Amino acid sequence: MSGRTTIPSVGVLQLHGRKEGDLFHLEVTIPPNTTARIYLPEPKHKGGVKIGFEPPVERSDVKPMPAENGFAVIDVKAGGSYSFETN
Repeated sequence: MSGRTTIPSVGVLQLHGRKEGDLFHLEVTIPPNTTARIYLPEPKHKGGVKIGFEPPVERSDVKPMPAENGFAVIDVKAGGSYSFETN
């Protein structure tokens, strides 16, 4: 899945997701000065959500939130490019 949308007065939001075996990858570009809430398939294993190669708890620009309806939820506090992975 891929998508791109322009948000008036904010900028362009882009995403690209793919599934490879048990892994789901999502690449997101968030406009500057913008926050986002990312929903990912809930991982089957504890610690199964990673941003790049790091668990989100080790980053200051993201905050893991409680799961909702079978989805892992991550709040992103700053614009930029992010790569998420769940297992």
